[in-house]
Amino acid sequence: INANQENAAQALSLSPDRVFIGGYTNMDLPNTANAFDGVRGGTHDGFIAVFSKTLDVLHYGSYLGSNNADLLGVTSIQALTDTTYVCGLTTAGDLGATYVPVAAYDITYNGSTDMYLCKFNRINTLSWGTYVGGSSAETFNDLEVFPDGRITFAGWGASLALGEVNSAAAASGGADNDGIIGVLSSNGTTMSYLDKIGGCLLYTSPSPRDGLL
Repeated sequence: INANQENAAQALSLSPDRVFIGGYTNMDLPNTANAFDGVRGGTHDGFIAVFSKTLDVLHYGSYLGSNNADLLGVTSIQALTDTTYVCGLTTAGDLGATYVPVAAYDITYNGSTDMYLCKFNRINTLSWGTYVGGSSAETFNDLEVFPDGRITFAGWGASLALGEVNSAAAASGGADNDGIIGVLSSNGTTMSYLDKIGGCLLYTSPSPRDGLL
């Protein structure tokens, strides 16, 4: 890796026999033949890599991202089995129908960046994928999976009209970034909770690129 190349692993999850890693890169990585997305788009792209628990076998490798510069890539991944996982990233462009099925909670890319959450079965088969975001920039940070399969996630963004659902407080009126917390159904089609948390000042979470996570 030279001074102009970046390859960062910033998400980690373990299944009984495998190690799941997510991150971002501006390099051509050794993806596997069954990759969901075998082409790096833009200058930077997210990626998923699945290794054996001894880290000596790459079972699966794929890019995840748009054709624009996805500078943050995959920042969270949760393995459910050796071949099933949920992950999230920040996309800087439209991902297309391959990434976002028609039944998704949000099929429209908005703003300069959007959150993107997805679930894969059989290691490379997209079960569902959805955007979360408004007309401004939203950034995905982390997720966890409930025992019943629902996904709770967190991030931040500046969109005033995010479409809050069952929110704990009135919509934030600040023009800068607010924290975002949501709960998505197990099939990625319904948001049971979506809330912006913040005031009139700037709120952001530290980025993995800052070396703080």
